[in-house]
Amino acid sequence: TVAGTVVKSETELTTALDDETVSNILIGADFSITNSIRIDKTVNIYGNSYTISASGSQPWTGSQGTDKILNIVANSYNVGLYDIVVDNRNASYGINVYGGTVVVDNVTSINSAGAGLIIGGNANVTVTESSMQGAWGGINVDGGTVKIDSMDNLGSVYSENYTDGTTITIADGSVSPVKMTGTWKANEDSSTSTFGGFYESIDDAVAPYNDSRIVKDLNQGDLPTITVNDNTILTTDFNMSAGTLTVANNATLIVNENVTLDVSKAKAITTGKFIASAGSEIAFAEGTTIKATAAPGANITVGDKVAETTNTATASTIEEALELGGYGVPVIITADDSLEE
Repeated sequence: TVAGTVVKSETELTTALDDETVSNILIGADFSITNSIRIDKTVNIYGNSYTISASGSQPWTGSQGTDKILNIVANSYNVGLYDIVVDNRNASYGINVYGGTVVVDNVTSINSAGAGLIIGGNANVTVTESSMQGAWGGINVDGGTVKIDSMDNLGSVYSENYTDGTTITIADGSVSPVKMTGTWKANEDSSTSTFGGFYESIDDAVAPYNDSRIVKDLNQGDLPTITVNDNTILTTDFNMSAGTLTVANNATLIVNENVTLDVSKAKAITTGKFIASAGSEIAFAEGTTIKATAAPGANITVGDKVAETTNTATASTIEEALELGGYGVPVIITADDSLEE
C-alpha cells in the first residue's frame, strides 16, 4: 500500500500539488473539476480506479494546455499517473504532457474533445495497460518520445511532426496492425509536415485518411501509404483515392459484409491476402496482382476483370476465416458480434 495524501475534491487536489512536501497523491473519491489541473513537480498520482470528470462550459478554451483536464508541465520532473479514469465529457481536451519523464499506467482517458493523450516538447512518456479515446483519436504525439506496450484500446497513436525528432515505439518490438504515413497541412496555406500514424485496425485509419489536411494532391508531397501488417477487418466503406495500400506478407485484410473497398485509383501492393465477405465489393486498378477469395454475392474486380467464385465455406471469427480462406475457397463472414480477433 502506498502512503500519501488523500484527496477527494478539486480544491484538495490543487492544494496537494502546490505543497512541495507531497510526493504521493491518493485519489479517494470520484469528483468533478472546473479548471485544468496543472502538474509541474515530481509527483505520483494514484487514482484507485476513481474518476475525475470535467465540468463547466463545453468545450473548454485556453492556451498552453489550460484546455486539458490534466496539464503535466514536467520539465525535468518525474510524474506518474496510476489506475485513474479521467472523463473529459467532450469538454476538455484530454491529458497533456509537455516535458519531463512521465509514466501512464492503467489510465483511461475518455470522451476527449481532442485526443485522449497529447504529448509534446521533449517529454519521455511510457504508456502501459491504458485506454485512450477522443475526437482526434487515442494519442497525439506532437514531440518527444512515447513508448507503448500495445496498440490495444488506444485506437491510434499518431504525429503530424513525424520527422522532427518524434519517436513512437511499441514496447514489445512488434509493428502496429496498421500504419499510415504521408504529408499533412494544418490549413490550406501552411507548409507540409510528415504524418505518421499507428492504428489498431484499418477502420481506425480511414477517418484520418479522409481528413482534408492529409495531402492527396499529386503535386504536393508524399501521398499517403497505408500498410496492413496484421489481420484486420474493414467495416466501413473506404475509397482510397490516392496513395498506396500495402498488405504485407502473412497479413489478411477482410472486407466485411456489404462493405466496399475501392483502391482502383490508388496503388495496391499485396503479398498478403484479401477476403471479400458476402455482399462486399473490392475494386483494384488494372494490372494489380492479388491473392483474394470471395464469398457468393461478393464482387472483386481488377480493372474490368471480375473474379469468379465457386465453393463456399462459413466462418464466424477471423481465425475461422483465415483457416478456411486459403487462396481458393470463398468464405462467408457472418455479421455478428463474434467477428473479432
